[in-house]
Amino acid sequence: MGKEVFRQQVTDQDVQIQEYYLRGILNGGVAPLPLSQAALELAIRSHGETRRDDGTLYISHPISMACLAIGMGVRDDKAIATLLLHDVPEDCGVPIQNVSESPEVRNAVSLMTIVTKNYDLTKADVKRRYFEELLGSPYALFCKGLDREDNLESSIGVFDRERALKNWRETYHLLLPMLKRAKRSWPEWSDRFHVLRVMLKSNLNWMRELHKFTDEEMQAEYGTMKFEQKSVKPAENGT
Repeated sequence: MGKEVFRQQVTDQDVQIQEYYLRGILNGGVAPLPLSQAALELAIRSHGETRRDDGTLYISHPISMACLAIGMGVRDDKAIATLLLHDVPEDCGVPIQNVSESPEVRNAVSLMTIVTKNYDLTKADVKRRYFEELLGSPYALFCKGLDREDNLESSIGVFDRERALKNWRETYHLLLPMLKRAKRSWPEWSDRFHVLRVMLKSNLNWMRELHKFTDEEMQAEYGTMKFEQKSVKPAENGT
């Protein structure tokens, strides 16, 4: 039985409660997380009062990702910092070199930031290269997995069929295989990548049932759908 097509509105108070919870984890405990403390402050300042189309504060997205990671038992300072900062350069215009004092976090955030890098390719070409490059950092790939999980969950009753199919195909054909490969490249992260694969597959099954995707739509080679073949002009900034 699939999920109901219903999503409770995330209120500003919900976001505030999550923020308080997150601050308690980052500032307290046996091992405070200084990189993540700084990342949370920068993310809150940078995203400010920006809201999504449904009216939800945008900062709820990175905070939810960080809380989910903590719920999975993750206490890696660089990982949590990456989650909190991953959209700051692309959405807020903050230079990547200014997001963190950690080179590993800056690299992970850079890999999470989609740019065309003067590619004169299709949308699918850019996405293939983007997902391939994520394998260069376990923090970036873990962040992408949680980013997609949170976005899929928040798409309940919101995305139209074509947009849902686009996300389904990217997740199935690009992200899931990359997470599987990463278990060999980063064995110490194997359990986390496995959990992400299970979570994402559950959402894909729900999306398939909800939108009645056909076998042809799901199994066709990535890049063959009309929305994947759109050209991308060379650009210096993010797409």
